[in-house]
Amino acid sequence: MIFAASFFIIFGILIFIVPEIIAYIVATVFLIIGFNLAFLAYKMRGYSKKNESSFSFGGYEIVRRKK
Repeated sequence: MIFAASFFIIFGILIFIVPEIIAYIVATVFLIIGFNLAFLAYKMRGYSKKNESSFSFGGYEIVRRKK
């Protein structure tokens, strides 16, 4: 608990000293999310080319129903 409190105190002080650090942290989070979404889209596209009725991702199989 003390570790978490000291982390937030130090982080709060850094916000006042170096406000650019928040921009770096936010940009890093968005880059990680973007790369994960791009990887997911690439994997799903590869599976959909092989079989149009179903695809699997991470051990799960998703079956598309015909309308």
